[in-house]
Amino acid sequence: MLVSSFTCQAQNTPTSQAHGSDLYVYGTVKTYEERDSLPGASIAVCIPGTDGNLVVMNTNHRGRYAIELNRDHVYRLSFSAPGRVGKSVLIDATNIPDSIWGEGFAMSIDITLFKEDPRIDFSILKEDIGRARYDAAQGMIAWDLAYTERIRQQFAELMDRYNASRGDR
Repeated sequence: MLVSSFTCQAQNTPTSQAHGSDLYVYGTVKTYEERDSLPGASIAVCIPGTDGNLVVMNTNHRGRYAIELNRDHVYRLSFSAPGRVGKSVLIDATNIPDSIWGEGFAMSIDITLFKEDPRIDFSILKEDIGRARYDAAQGMIAWDLAYTERIRQQFAELMDRYNASRGDR
């Protein structure tokens, strides 16, 4: 599924790619402006409501990352890089029937990060840009489209202001 206004792509992939973990999350972090990969970008994984991060990792020389997560938790993945505005996504791996887990799930999440610009109000990005949870009708972890729609207009306005400040209109 492509959530273009959020520059975030996610999909469940065949469970054989899940590497035996419950939830295998992977993707690429890129610049918003040129869509270049961001080597060394940070990904912090936490369980909301707890202190600290479970893990903090960096993207490789191609801006790629991969992490294995356990079932029965809600995770926030926060993406950041020096001179860039961070973004986060929430993945709810709870309430998934044992019969569905099989070999696990794999989810690709590609993120683009804006350059910091003091003229732009990026406060909408303090909220998760996407939320995913198990959808029984689809039998997979899927993006919460109602949540996405709720923040879509605010995000579109941010992108318009950002692109206008760069002269991209």
